[in-house]
Amino acid sequence: MIRSATVEASRFLHRRIDLVAVPFGRVVTVDDGAGPYREAWPSGVSVELVRDRLPVLMHHDPRRPVGHVADLRRDRAGLRASLAIARGAAGDEALELAAAGV
Repeated sequence: MIRSATVEASRFLHRRIDLVAVPFGRVVTVDDGAGPYREAWPSGVSVELVRDRLPVLMHHDPRRPVGHVADLRRDRAGLRASLAIARGAAGDEALELAAAGV
């Protein structure tokens, strides 16, 4: 599934990317492979947080893991994620792209 997200911080030293993964109260375009569609999550919706170690994939490609979701939490803005990015060329690229807002 592809969902755009606004990166709030890209921390090279700690190899973390912080973002709002699912914004509340905004219409966003999502693509789950069957074609893009628009969705909105109301601010009062109950979100069950997944505590398993979710992978972070470069360009959503399952063959290109670059880290894992280290933390998920909910606040007024939406579902926030902190991504732990692995050391290496692909992880460095992910951090650089996030810092550039790509």
